[in-house]
Amino acid sequence: MDIKKVEELLWIALKKAEELGVCSTAAFVDEGGHLRALIRMDGGYFGDIDFAMNKAYTAAAWRCETKDFYEDSLPTGELFGMHISNGGKVVTFAGGMPVFEDGKFIGALGISGGTVEEDQLCLEEVKKALKNS
Repeated sequence: MDIKKVEELLWIALKKAEELGVCSTAAFVDEGGHLRALIRMDGGYFGDIDFAMNKAYTAAAWRCETKDFYEDSLPTGELFGMHISNGGKVVTFAGGMPVFEDGKFIGALGISGGTVEEDQLCLEEVKKALKNS
């Protein structure tokens, strides 16, 4: 995916964040988890930079949404402790999603700045855009 399309996806997520009244950061990593693009909205917390990148990293590493790990990563879940693996880069709540182009995995997007629900709503906008492209 060319960088213009990557940036377009980030802006789709951030536009939704703006509609929700949230100052967010969005990141995109390639299939190896390496950062390709990051945008932090004016007023966004710098702490959300790592969250956005790590959500994208997690989604890339397992090619699934980060929200899918939530239940199993609780203290009673079979994946408890997952969040401390990979140098502490694993995020086990909503905000990260893998991205596919023509059925091929090409990277992942992460967003942080809102509540877990707000971050997921931003991802839903990206999913809609990808379906329509």
